[in-house]
Amino acid sequence: MSMLTDRKEIEAKIKKHMSYQFMDQHIHAKELPEEKIWLLTELMNQLGLSAKTQEEIIVPCVLVEVALDVHDTVSLYEESEEPSLTSQLSVLAGDYYSGLYYSLLSQSGRVELIDALAKAIKQINELKMELYLTDYITIEASLEHIKRMNAIIILTVLDYLHLDDHVLMYAISVWVNSQDRYLSTLAKMFLNRQPLKSVEFYRKRDTETVEYLRDLVDQLFYDRK
Repeated sequence: MSMLTDRKEIEAKIKKHMSYQFMDQHIHAKELPEEKIWLLTELMNQLGLSAKTQEEIIVPCVLVEVALDVHDTVSLYEESEEPSLTSQLSVLAGDYYSGLYYSLLSQSGRVELIDALAKAIKQINELKMELYLTDYITIEASLEHIKRMNAIIILTVLDYLHLDDHVLMYAISVWVNSQDRYLSTLAKMFLNRQPLKSVEFYRKRDTETVEYLRDLVDQLFYDRK
């Protein structure tokens, strides 16, 4: 049984499933959650799971993440009364990715994971509603909500594989000494509670800023893309 040692393999398969020419022309491509793909791939490699098994589990889980992220980009407060084409297509894209995850898991016979992810999506949406609709919420509480939302899919996979946090923490502690400097750095950042930061930008307006940030990323030996 072949092993997936490179997350790029998984990412290519996910992008192939996501590719749809008309939507690609009208909505911005969503960035894949690379850290989560990396974490899941390395964890499953440590467990000795086959390439086929990894693909059957990771691809649908990432599609769920992407579907939720795409839906989050839809504004409820557009200037015109009629939603824009981009907004409409973003809704459809999110629904399309959600349908894909269900279809892929059905084809592979992983019915338990369909149910587990449905419960995870419900949890994430409930946390989002609490975060967005609460009149007053502290920064600490907001960060706790975001942290929980970001962890739910990973924890769902761990539960599906009948693993626990101790197995994950052991794997991460092993990765600290990995020869892969990216994996080693991410493992150290996780253990030292130094998460990566995200920055929102508009490509046309913030070109200079983006290039400056990419230069900084280059200096830290990450992929500037």
